[in-house]
Amino acid sequence: EPVVAAEGEVWVVAIRYFCGADRTLAASYIGDTTLLQSLKQIHRAAPITAEIRFLRAIDCKGRTRRDVAAEAETLIRAVVNPQAATAVGGSAPEKPLDLQVAAR
Repeated sequence: EPVVAAEGEVWVVAIRYFCGADRTLAASYIGDTTLLQSLKQIHRAAPITAEIRFLRAIDCKGRTRRDVAAEAETLIRAVVNPQAATAVGGSAPEKPLDLQVAAR
């Protein structure tokens, strides 16, 4: 929230994880999952590839935290699941930078 109060920019990043060609939740760090549980899941999983997509910045000037979060979510959903985003009237962000990192 400090970046919103300071009227700065939030840079949006979408991250997906793969084992081979299949998406995996092995690297998930969400909900009640602890950091240790997440690290154990990653260690037990087959080699994981992280797809990191740097999207555009969101200007926070005159915006609320909820507005910024909603826009970031829309941008990420458009990259992670473009068919669903288009179906609800969204659009994919212009030319994200793709970076893939393999972890073993």
